[in-house]
Amino acid sequence: GKYVNLFLTPENNNPWKIPPGVIGSPILYLSTEHIDRRRPKDTEMNFDKEALNSLGSTVKGILDTHKRDRQTLEIQWLKNLRQYQGKYDPDVLNRIPLTRSRSYPRDTRIKVKGGVAKMMEMMFPSQERNYAVTPSPNPSIPAADLERILAETEQAGLMGEQASDTIERAIVELAKNRATKMENEIADQLSDAGVDYPQLCKRVVRSGYLYGFGVAYFPQVRTQSVRSWVMNKQTGVYEAKTESIRRPNPVYVRVWDSFPDLTAKQWDDQEFFFERVVLMRSDLRNLAKRQDFISENIIEYLKTHTDGNYTAQSYEAELNSIAGTSNIANRNTRRYELYRGVGFISGAQLDAVGMEIPEDKLIDDIFVECWLIDDQLIKLDEASFGDKVSDQYH
Repeated sequence: GKYVNLFLTPENNNPWKIPPGVIGSPILYLSTEHIDRRRPKDTEMNFDKEALNSLGSTVKGILDTHKRDRQTLEIQWLKNLRQYQGKYDPDVLNRIPLTRSRSYPRDTRIKVKGGVAKMMEMMFPSQERNYAVTPSPNPSIPAADLERILAETEQAGLMGEQASDTIERAIVELAKNRATKMENEIADQLSDAGVDYPQLCKRVVRSGYLYGFGVAYFPQVRTQSVRSWVMNKQTGVYEAKTESIRRPNPVYVRVWDSFPDLTAKQWDDQEFFFERVVLMRSDLRNLAKRQDFISENIIEYLKTHTDGNYTAQSYEAELNSIAGTSNIANRNTRRYELYRGVGFISGAQLDAVGMEIPEDKLIDDIFVECWLIDDQLIKLDEASFGDKVSDQYH
């Protein structure tokens, strides 16, 4: 089953309405709507350009270290993928005489497919829900609700032990009612037509079987319109009303686009995590129109790199060969390679570039989100969600 934490908080304390345990879809070439992972801002930050360039070089150095550390894993991932596809490694294939059979038993593929199917059956059973939301034996509720229960008990004229029992029953009943509503909300979101959760989970699980781990990015949401019923205070008649709500918008991240901190002993202990993003020129231009990106740096880069900066990595040639798509031409034209990073930067460094950091936080490491193109920072801000890398990348 799935274990779910129940937070009995007022509606406005959970503006993101994030349910647990959801993961997302694979994207290599992203549009700007998939990058909207920050709350909108009213004003654009004014950065010290020299200090920002220096910090960009520092972050680029961290990224380069992550890339070097991952090279050994890339070799193993390619071997795993060939084994799954039923293809020999090049060095093995070269040693097989042309007169001998080169067939490769696809036992690994059978095992992987069977394992993924079993996991999906457990996560998404067809007959019943495999999760439940229940309050704790002694639930805590918001102060406003507790005050309301106390007032109702007082109005009923109850006193002593009888009043105490009545209050406890009312608290438990309120918690159970909200737990039921939360469970129904989770079921509603999992059945959302805008996100195919079983297919998304399947991709992450399959990645785990093939490469040893799968990555899902999820603090972002999308806005959609829903219909609700509201009573007209003048007529007393219920009327249909359309309102905008935020729904989960999870994203699956390919391991090939993930650059974790391999020096960390646990996933939670990562200092920095980078995700590779490839954009078309028009999408990068659209980022310059947003207030949370540094438009000056983006426009300047577009002027000096009219044909993009995207260059296929060494492992991508192998992936194309395995997939049989090596004949596709013009892969690099007018595409831009960016890296989104989340991690910790000292408050003093952030203060030096022009961010408003309280004096008592200057010696602290602050969890930030930054975007790099080459060694130029095109976005730098405190992370909009979480306190560590594992709060965003799972």
